[in-house]
Amino acid sequence: MSAKITVIVYILICFEVGILLMVLPWTQYWDDNFFLYFITGKLNSPWFPTFMTSGYVRGAVTGLGALNILAGLRDIFKFRESVQALVAIGEPQKKAPRESASLETGENPKFIYLISNRQAFRQSAEASESVTVRRQIEAIGLAASAGCDLIQIREKDLPAREMLALTRMAIEVARPHGARVLVNDRLDVALAAGADGVHLTAESLSAAEARAITDRVGRQEFKIGVSTHSLEEAEAAQSLGADFIVSGPVFDTLSKRDFGEPMGIARFSEICSRIRIPVLALGGITPLNFRQPLEAGAAGIAGIGLFTDPQRSCEISEHFKQILQCNC
Repeated sequence: MSAKITVIVYILICFEVGILLMVLPWTQYWDDNFFLYFITGKLNSPWFPTFMTSGYVRGAVTGLGALNILAGLRDIFKFRESVQALVAIGEPQKKAPRESASLETGENPKFIYLISNRQAFRQSAEASESVTVRRQIEAIGLAASAGCDLIQIREKDLPAREMLALTRMAIEVARPHGARVLVNDRLDVALAAGADGVHLTAESLSAAEARAITDRVGRQEFKIGVSTHSLEEAEAAQSLGADFIVSGPVFDTLSKRDFGEPMGIARFSEICSRIRIPVLALGGITPLNFRQPLEAGAAGIAGIGLFTDPQRSCEISEHFKQILQCNC
């Protein structure tokens, strides 16, 4: 009798799990509730991650779950590499320390780093997301065609599925012009989208951990950028294997006031002189002052409003050309 009761309870549980998976499609549900949970290190079982992220295993629990396999089959394969790599984060490395890959720019000695902000392209509160994204992608394509070297997808409010789609669209319009696309913070999305790199922050994985993952999945050419706000942070990022750093805020800017007073040209120049990898300037950069950080030793400039202000979209090509032709 107890065996029959157990079977009945198991069937009911399977049915409830199936309903849950139907209501909450697994790709977004597991991204929000599992990936983030795992990355923060709260889940340490070596077998649980692989088991629970398998769409086939979860779909086999109930026939209803199979609907979610069909709905998310494409994403299952796209995320497989990043899931396997995440499981291996804590394993010891057998490879020799890897030299930071250079950021080749051909004859252009300076980098231009566009950081995305799709909200700047929202014409009104009622504007649809699709129209906003279309305007943003058009601007990214224009920037790439004008000579932008690096493009960062930095949309922290987007769930992984939407960020993945946005990243793929950016790659489609940027890569034909030689621009590289990086994803802010989300290494899994960057790998799934086939992006050229990831940009890490103080809350992200370290550059060394990210490098271990990308090397393990055969992406040795993958670029890793790191945001820094002091010489100490810059030196730490360099020692952990970052390919380049973005340092700032150099000048006063509303979006970076949470990081304190701007460092100014003198402190920024010191960072450039002490760091061997490329240092890009961020914060308060305008067409009127961008030459100052370049003269201080910056390998390039990065910005959000500078490159994505929709009111100046018709002038963006000219701004990029001016920067590219800088002889300092």
